[in-house]
Amino acid sequence: MPNPQLRARHNRIRRHHYPQDYTFPCSYDIDLFYRVRNDWLRRLYLLRCSPESQHSADIVAFTEFLLENQRGHQGPHRIGGSWCIPADPSMPSDARVDFSYMPSYIAVAWLCLVWQEHAAIALEFEDFRRVLKRGLDFCAGRNLAGHGYDSEREMLIAIEYLALGKVFTFVRERPGLSPAFEQAIASAKAAIRQRLANNEGWGSIEPPRARRALTALAGRDCIDSRVCARVPESLWEEEVTNKPER
Repeated sequence: MPNPQLRARHNRIRRHHYPQDYTFPCSYDIDLFYRVRNDWLRRLYLLRCSPESQHSADIVAFTEFLLENQRGHQGPHRIGGSWCIPADPSMPSDARVDFSYMPSYIAVAWLCLVWQEHAAIALEFEDFRRVLKRGLDFCAGRNLAGHGYDSEREMLIAIEYLALGKVFTFVRERPGLSPAFEQAIASAKAAIRQRLANNEGWGSIEPPRARRALTALAGRDCIDSRVCARVPESLWEEEVTNKPER
């Protein structure tokens, strides 16, 4: 069970205003893109770290939304298998990380967590496994890396999102489900270790956070106390600033 301080944070996150409509926005609104992404993240965090607060009907509804709204291929844009939030997938690389890859990490984490912790719900959907595999394959597209000199910093955020869904444990226990994602895990481990060996200047990362990421990548994201002890900044800070973390 969470300690009292962490439980108080859970309660504040549950009470904080988020849009009830978590569907894709119809208009081009960057602030709304972030709010939708953070709403998905809030749902994932509470499902993993405060499951007693989640109603079965809500879990089913959001699961159904994700399964029905995975993106297909759109011309030259490689968003098939993603949950890209903007309707128009034409965007620069940094926006692609924020609004195509990060939401997809959250979506895949949710589906993996539902499969592992709410199997009866997963079994209700015939295409659950197919959608999840496509999502894992998409998430492997950047080897979990971010953009530019924030590449490894954003990689750590991606790993934290995926760890909330026990994705690394899930994939480790099902070899061959997504060879592309297995390769992405290996590449991410190598990138973090290389950065830690020369962790200066542009792109430096927090060593404790990097070590936690390596632990998660090794399949120890199943330990609640390790994963839930860190509330995602975009949820915690939004209570005060109403601005998501980059």
